[in-house]
Amino acid sequence: MGRRRSGRPVWLVAAALLLLLGGCRTGTSDNVSLPPRAGAWSIDYLGPPGQVQMADLAAVSATEAWAVTEKRGSAVSWKPGLLRLLDGRWSAVQIPAQLRAQPWLRLAAAGPRSVWLYPDAWGGVLPQKTGDAPSGPWERCPALRWDGTRWHQVPLDFPPVDLDVVSPDDAWALDASGAARHLDGTRWRTVPLPARGIDIEARAADDVWVAGDKAFDAGDAMTASGRCRSR
Repeated sequence: MGRRRSGRPVWLVAAALLLLLGGCRTGTSDNVSLPPRAGAWSIDYLGPPGQVQMADLAAVSATEAWAVTEKRGSAVSWKPGLLRLLDGRWSAVQIPAQLRAQPWLRLAAAGPRSVWLYPDAWGGVLPQKTGDAPSGPWERCPALRWDGTRWHQVPLDFPPVDLDVVSPDDAWALDASGAARHLDGTRWRTVPLPARGIDIEARAADDVWVAGDKAFDAGDAMTASGRCRSR
């Protein structure tokens, strides 16, 4: 998943989503219609004017996707928004009440019936040293899983900074300390890592990758990527 890693966001006149076209139909906002052109990138969604940027994206099929936007609310605050592509059209979706107070939201998905919306404790900004507290106001709150019809709460007892999903009852996350967490359908358990995790990708139940950084603890600039085959 691509996530903003800097505390200095890019300012955009309008939020935009790009789609690499192969003869497929593009989605549109309510007032923009852009014809497809095979073999080239095209704007699939163009948001309203304003200081808005795209924060995260989860495509779950050729015709369905979700996106989180961020709009500047004041000089020091951001307000997230949620978009959904369905039946060829992007539209705004109301953020569930459990997450409306969170300033930073991210997405993960394993398919149309397993889309996760969760709070990003770091707000996309990595810590400066081991043990740093989350830079944004994070309070314990759930992640939410969309089953194709409605949202379900998934309890979180740690501040998440990255999350990936294998199935509705199999998910992996990194917490603010860089530790890996695994949800087995019942509870989250900590999985030891040889380095502080900064990004996690779960391709299957037995094929999980973590990009790590040992610089804070080892005093050098070592980075590492590791693979976990869970059993």
